[in-house]
Amino acid sequence: MPCFISAKLEYDGRIITEAVGLETHVLGAGFVTGEGSINHHTVFGKTLICVEEVAKMYYVPVIVICGSISQDL
Repeated sequence: MPCFISAKLEYDGRIITEAVGLETHVLGAGFVTGEGSINHHTVFGKTLICVEEVAKMYYVPVIVICGSISQDL
């Protein structure tokens, strides 16, 4: 489908982290928290993974507090 309409496939987490300017917020932070649901979709670009990737670039620890963890991981 993207080839027919000149669209670009983006993961929602990347769009969100760019929209809020996450890199500027992570710089100098003591730690970053994340919350939500962890499931089989998490590793495919959910916001939690994108936050972790940005924090990792700046050696900032990530603390994850989630409401649920799927059993199908």
